[in-house]
Amino acid sequence: MNLRAFFKRYFDKGSIFLQELNLFSTNEEEDLHEIRNQVLSTRIYLVLLILSVSALLIYTSSIPITEDVIVKQPTFDQYKELISKNINPQCQCKRISINFNEFINLQAHYHPICSSDFISNEWIDFLSSLTLLPNIYYSDFRRTAVYSFQFLRSLCQLAETTINEIIQLQLQAQEHISALVKTNEIFEKEIQSFLDTLISTEQVNFVQVLTILRNLTLAQQLVSTLTTNVLFYIPTSELIPHEDSLAKYKIRSYYNAKTQEKCGCRYSSCIEEYKIQPIENSTNMFIVPDFYTGCFIVDSLLESSLICFYNETCIDQLLFHLNSSSFNSKINLKPLSKKIRKTNQTVNELISDLMVEKWNRTINFNKYYQLCEPLQCVYTHNHRFAIDYIVATFLTIIGGLITVLRVLVPQFVQIIRNKRNHDTMSKFFTRGKVLYHRTKFTSKMLRGC
Repeated sequence: MNLRAFFKRYFDKGSIFLQELNLFSTNEEEDLHEIRNQVLSTRIYLVLLILSVSALLIYTSSIPITEDVIVKQPTFDQYKELISKNINPQCQCKRISINFNEFINLQAHYHPICSSDFISNEWIDFLSSLTLLPNIYYSDFRRTAVYSFQFLRSLCQLAETTINEIIQLQLQAQEHISALVKTNEIFEKEIQSFLDTLISTEQVNFVQVLTILRNLTLAQQLVSTLTTNVLFYIPTSELIPHEDSLAKYKIRSYYNAKTQEKCGCRYSSCIEEYKIQPIENSTNMFIVPDFYTGCFIVDSLLESSLICFYNETCIDQLLFHLNSSSFNSKINLKPLSKKIRKTNQTVNELISDLMVEKWNRTINFNKYYQLCEPLQCVYTHNHRFAIDYIVATFLTIIGGLITVLRVLVPQFVQIIRNKRNHDTMSKFFTRGKVLYHRTKFTSKMLRGC
């Protein structure tokens, strides 16, 4: 037996099996008409079942399926991989409150003046020795500049204390609270906003304290111990004291070259550029540009800028005149670094920034993620041709589909077949009746003839 004959044999058997297949047989005595109905119902039933199952499989395979995916205790690398695939997982934190200082490193880079020679002990001691010179004019650099630089040093120290003891302590005390891991972008924005608010709040507080002190000093008309706003003196006619002798006073006045106005210290705080004058007369020898003295050292310094101290030529001229006045020591100064935002800022503007030129903010998202200790990450995944979904849908529907087809198909076939048989019998009897009348009519005609 060759292969062709083998296949033909089994093909014929299969054809006969399919032709005689009857899924609706009741195993009772049935007539040929009923058997024919059952075989026809079987064929229709199988065709409809195959088409329905095919349509169901095609439909369930083509529609997008959304399912929740759970990743237990994901590592940071797993989290980054999900983010790189544009997946936004919802990761539940085990630790919902974390101190800011555990993942934030905030470093202040102070203005160059705070680490310069101009607030060093050597420079301040040198200026202090110049105050002992006799007959120095009250607006002379040598008379009160030492107090300006001492105050400048105090501002740097106070700013550093504020940053170390207030801002850093607040980072340790305050907590970031979140039940879910935030994305790096959202987390970065929130922390930057928090740091901006924290820094700006302390900047405002720092300036407000100085502003209150300045306003109180002016409102109470206090007298400076340096006699920069009031000069006390005894008239020459009363040099020999007696019981009725009283000291007189004179309100100091200053000339602002920029506004070209003379100002008295009675009701306002006046300023004038520092100058170095010969002791013999009041002719200006050297003016320190944009660096002021005035009624109060605090007010005049805040209105000053440090522009001279960035310029080596200006420093050389200043030192030349100062060194020529000193008999005990000489000093050298290095100019301030110009690698800053602006060189013409006033000291008041500097303290508004807490004497900080730049903030270095390091926000460690990886550290935050590790401290959060995510228990699990959940995300939705859209895909097609999900085997488990197809099988579940198929098993859910197929039982009902089979039941419906087994009930409806035999009845439908029986109705159609009975109607066709009825129509056939009706046509048969109609033709018989017509033939009968024709025969009868023909017989009458023959008899008549």
